[in-house]
Amino acid sequence: MNRRYFLEFMAASSALCGFSVAGHASVDSKSREGSSSGNSFLYNDTTDPWSLGLRPNQDHVLTAPFEMEPRVQETLNVWFYDGKRNIGFNIHPHHIQNGVIDGIMVTIFMPDGRVLRSSSDEFEPFTDPLRPRSKHINYHCIQPFREWVYNIDGLPVWETDRKELIGGAVADKAPTTRVSLTANAIMAAPIYRQGAMLPEADKAIDGEVGLWLAARLPSGRSPESFRFDQMFRAKGKLLVDGVSYEFDGCGLRGHVRGVRVMSKMYGHTWLGGLMPSGTAFGVQLYPRPGGGYYFSEAYIFKNGKMYPNRISYAPPMCFNPDQGEYVIELACDELGLTRIVGKDKRLFWWSMAEWGSGTRPQWGIDPNAATVMRQAVTEYTIDGEVGYGMNERSGPRNPEPC
Repeated sequence: MNRRYFLEFMAASSALCGFSVAGHASVDSKSREGSSSGNSFLYNDTTDPWSLGLRPNQDHVLTAPFEMEPRVQETLNVWFYDGKRNIGFNIHPHHIQNGVIDGIMVTIFMPDGRVLRSSSDEFEPFTDPLRPRSKHINYHCIQPFREWVYNIDGLPVWETDRKELIGGAVADKAPTTRVSLTANAIMAAPIYRQGAMLPEADKAIDGEVGLWLAARLPSGRSPESFRFDQMFRAKGKLLVDGVSYEFDGCGLRGHVRGVRVMSKMYGHTWLGGLMPSGTAFGVQLYPRPGGGYYFSEAYIFKNGKMYPNRISYAPPMCFNPDQGEYVIELACDELGLTRIVGKDKRLFWWSMAEWGSGTRPQWGIDPNAATVMRQAVTEYTIDGEVGYGMNERSGPRNPEPC
């Protein structure tokens, strides 16, 4: 690191403190304070203090080709967990392009231990950027960065469970039932746009990590390309086999717009949680095979302020389905060290070749797979307060216990 960059880095780092956001500001609010990192000159709209500089229409979905780069696609990943009722779900529309959702996966965690799964849905072109949809799944943006509604209407699904998933590779099966779901999601914190919290994370977006995250274009950074997460609270109803289940919990939604190139990606740790008090946190980490990280960034939202944090420790990929509690340690000048205890409550597994290989994954833990990913709805504890969220980790197959 040359001296000039070192001095710039230290100056930016010393300025990393919490910045205020209006907890329930209207979308026409003009008051906003932001961090100096994250290439703020690219994202500088002040319409909504929770958008971290994105325009309201950037929380809509593209219905026409992206003029600057035809390979641009969007992803609208949604995680949810009701810890009291033990109900969770992950709805993952991806490969969204030109008004078509070309890929979508759904996992439903039932309170009796069943796991319901669909790995695809029939596409159904849409023209309304506020209402992306496939045949059985539709989203509705009520207010950008503030409220979304998620619906599943009679989606065919197949059934698995913990025992089968940890016993080896599991292929897609013929559907055995149908699922319907409605969830009204009210955002509980500002967005966390990857690369916007720390100067070194901002710089990393310019490299390969920016394409792993799909947070930029192959030609470089663009104000029209981004990746963000946002924590929310949601209530709704799930209908399976004629039985209705109400739920009330919290989750994470992601919105990605860019070009994704996964080659050379080694693994990742992606976490997000929300406490009843309103405290929220998020972690993004991409490890290097020889130690260290390609990308490492976190935030804590507390008492109406967004605090950029560095990661002192976050759990790497663990192949043990019975992994107990683990620790996440985040640090910033204003809050000091924040210690978070996590415990994955319900799990779904992927087995695949290396990231970026282009081969179709199987589900479950395949002992012969080169790479495994665990997807979990998770319980988190901060200073004795219990909340919930998600935890997704991946890495090369490793038989050693964690």
